[in-house]
Amino acid sequence: MRRWLVGLLLCLGAWAGPDAHACGDKFLVIGRGVRRIPRAAHPASILLYMNSDSRLPAAARDLKLEASLKEAGHSVAVAENPARLKEQLGTGRYDLVIADLADARAIHAAGARPLVVPVAYHPTSAELAKGRDEFGRVVEAPQKGVAFLRLIDDAAKQALPGR
Repeated sequence: MRRWLVGLLLCLGAWAGPDAHACGDKFLVIGRGVRRIPRAAHPASILLYMNSDSRLPAAARDLKLEASLKEAGHSVAVAENPARLKEQLGTGRYDLVIADLADARAIHAAGARPLVVPVAYHPTSAELAKGRDEFGRVVEAPQKGVAFLRLIDDAAKQALPGR
């Protein structure tokens, strides 16, 4: 009986106490807002071509592209201008190049060895269809979640047939 009475008093004290009605406590949900980044099945060496004249920097910000790729297990390097891109492609250390759709066409036309994965930022349906016809895949930005990582992992699987 005494335990029951102590329990009742504790409950009443918690209900009536000033701290019991703190603002926002009922909205605290564990895990809400946390992006779950899946591990890449085919970790690749990726070169991001962040040409400042393209729309990729804005798309990369919206997608949290570099951080997401690294967290998935890919190694990522960045080239900001055409000279740096040419220099880094000359090393031959990259499996994939991620670039804006317009830049991807130029890189692909130049005969770069790494597989090119284009990113289209706010594309029209015609741009998206044309990009998919040319490259087989296009990362569409902005988008919610990390579905684009599956597309990049599929590209890495194609680029790394021996792994």
